[in-house]
Amino acid sequence: MAYQEAPVYRDPDSNTWFGFQAWPLERVAEMYYILAESGDLTSENFQMAKK
Repeated sequence: MAYQEAPVYRDPDSNTWFGFQAWPLERVAEMYYILAESGDLTSENFQMAKK
């Protein structure tokens, strides 16, 4: 039995999981709302999330 660093990527059925696309977008949206709520509207992170 050989070691595989990330075996889930070798599994064809799990490579089509929609969450691989939606999860990062959700995290950026959460960061945007957290920064906006705290009043940090001029930081570089806020500007990146806004784009």
